[in-house]
Amino acid sequence: MIWRKLAIFITVVALTVVAFRTRSFSQSTTALANLAASLQPGTWAELTTNNIAPTLAFTGGASGITIAFSENGVWDPVSRQFFYIGGDHSPTMPDTCPRFVSYTESTNTWQMLAKPAWFAPKCTPGGAMHGYDHTAIDPLHRKLYYRPFNDMVVRRLDMASNTWTDLPVIPATVMANTDCCVGVAWFPERNSLIYASVETGTNGSVIE
Repeated sequence: MIWRKLAIFITVVALTVVAFRTRSFSQSTTALANLAASLQPGTWAELTTNNIAPTLAFTGGASGITIAFSENGVWDPVSRQFFYIGGDHSPTMPDTCPRFVSYTESTNTWQMLAKPAWFAPKCTPGGAMHGYDHTAIDPLHRKLYYRPFNDMVVRRLDMASNTWTDLPVIPATVMANTDCCVGVAWFPERNSLIYASVETGTNGSVIE
């Protein structure tokens, strides 16, 4: 079943690997921490979680899952949550919008989060806003960044206050092409968000 494959993909790749990268498991006993502690280097295991199918599947869209055309999500080491933003082609359930979701380590549970106001233009019936590589996080200052599909405005979530703000529009003199699918990443060494996009053909640009 689609949601079964989804569970294996998400729990193994997104959670166990991310948890190892943070090297900061909580002191309390959790299903994720226990599983990670039991693994030998180079081995894999499935983490059974709660509410994963209702959160990530059953979209009523083309693929039936909200992680279609997506490669990343982000881990917040403070709240110990994994966050993902994206959507299926032509979703209809619970509505026509993409989804903002999280996994919480302490409860081992997935949940849909409140849709930010800037989702509204992305909720057009028959449309899509895939996740691609459009999410980044600054874990030190607890800022989550998301670049919506075909949009020159990056959105930033202050995770402490749960408040979204728009970054300045990227001017055409800096990046002329509004490409559908780009890559964003937070570079702590530069204290900046790096944004990479193909401009035309094989020509591209990287900005911060």
